[in-house]
Amino acid sequence: RSHWSFQPISKPAVPAVQHADQVQSPIDAFLLRKLEPHQLAFSDPANRETLIRRVYFDLIGLPPSPEAVDAFVRAESGDAWSALVEDLLASPQYGERWGRHWLDVVGYADSNGYSEKDSERPWAFKYRDYVVRSFNADKPWNQFLTEQIAGDELLTPPYENLTPDQADCLTATGFLRMIPDGTGDGGVDQ
Repeated sequence: RSHWSFQPISKPAVPAVQHADQVQSPIDAFLLRKLEPHQLAFSDPANRETLIRRVYFDLIGLPPSPEAVDAFVRAESGDAWSALVEDLLASPQYGERWGRHWLDVVGYADSNGYSEKDSERPWAFKYRDYVVRSFNADKPWNQFLTEQIAGDELLTPPYENLTPDQADCLTATGFLRMIPDGTGDGGVDQ
């Protein structure tokens, strides 16, 4: 029972560091504690042109337009950064970018993925769109997973006159069908 996983959760003490002026959050102190013995420090703060490019690529996977860069660089408002981040999080491209990572994990494909006789999955796009909508709606992770594993169990049959949220529960179970299927015509059993 001495293994760390059996120990009660505790908040560690924030370490003291030489460059305390660079600490903006407790995480910074932990990072500096590892950097300072090697005579390393944080990089200088990025300029506004670099910041806007980073946040655009990080959140939506696309570069900012020249007009967006110019507007952000010239913005005098103290909340320009927060407003920019909120706008990008509200962008449909946010769900497309981050949903794509989840779709990669689950093996999303529009077809079964084997041989020349690769049969299409004509309704696979509905699952893809569900994932994108979920990311854009900031759906709680536990709900996102529950819907995919047991979305059909969250509803009571018969599945008629469903609301969009109820239909999403059924669509989410497409997760269980996304893995490439090598059975059937032209697959591994041929």
